[in-house]
Amino acid sequence: LGGMSCNFCRTESERLFRCSRCKLTLYCSVDHQKQDWKNHKERCTPPPLKLGKYEKQKPSKQDLMGFEGSYIQNSQQIEENLLIMFHGLGDSETPFGQLAQSMNLPQTSYLALRGPCEVPLMEKSYYWIPSFNEDFTFLQESPKRLQGMRSLRKKLSQMLDNLIKLGWMPQHIFLLGFSQGASIALDLGLHYTHRLGGIIAISGGLLDEYIKSGEEFSDTGKTSSILVTHGTRDDRIPLTSARTNFESLKDRMTKPDQVQFVEFSKGHQMISSQPEMKQILEFLSTKLRLRDITLESRSDVFEVK
Repeated sequence: LGGMSCNFCRTESERLFRCSRCKLTLYCSVDHQKQDWKNHKERCTPPPLKLGKYEKQKPSKQDLMGFEGSYIQNSQQIEENLLIMFHGLGDSETPFGQLAQSMNLPQTSYLALRGPCEVPLMEKSYYWIPSFNEDFTFLQESPKRLQGMRSLRKKLSQMLDNLIKLGWMPQHIFLLGFSQGASIALDLGLHYTHRLGGIIAISGGLLDEYIKSGEEFSDTGKTSSILVTHGTRDDRIPLTSARTNFESLKDRMTKPDQVQFVEFSKGHQMISSQPEMKQILEFLSTKLRLRDITLESRSDVFEVK
């Protein structure tokens, strides 16, 4: 390193040593490095990893298009994958934050969103699309639900665009929803302009109104990887109806071998058993992107562009 000088005494030398932390500042001896530490420590930061940042910028409420929710960063602070979660009618994002922590997927962060509408006369209970009549009874098949889904799809698609601008790759974004949230996850993933990493729908499917409308998925949506799980004792969405719904979805796919329907002994519930959790984790494990941190930390590895 001829022609360069010690950061403390300014003596030029052909034999200078780099600070082991920042890899930038030079010293002629360990003693001078120690004496200079008081001044140098304020500027001494580790260099960025050679192959890119491991962490993403935390999305703001504006990035999320005004949606409330919980963003849970991966405990390793290595954010390669993002799992976005949608709760069912009458629930909130809170249980999904707890689910995220129990799943503990490697190099994966989580975004548990809250539905934009509050259930009448109930606290901390939310929903996604028009769901009630004026007398508070449940809204069944209705143009209002379909229009609400399309409006929500547009807003959520803009949210995905914002997340991609923050550094998330579409193929590393996954959607998971329960009941009404499953309908939201499917509708969003099947119509988005980029192919996402995968969609998990638990105890829910496409709106019946949507199926009857004849509306088409996006070209990329038709190639999606999808896992649908359903309970054999579901009293809200009978198993026979769920099977028919899934077949309607599968018939519209250009890669039907990438969608699967798995039944479990349960009612209208979220993940309720180890076999169901195992099925979901296995689905994700084949699609998550995992970085080799040990390899990337080697000094002789560089990004090829």
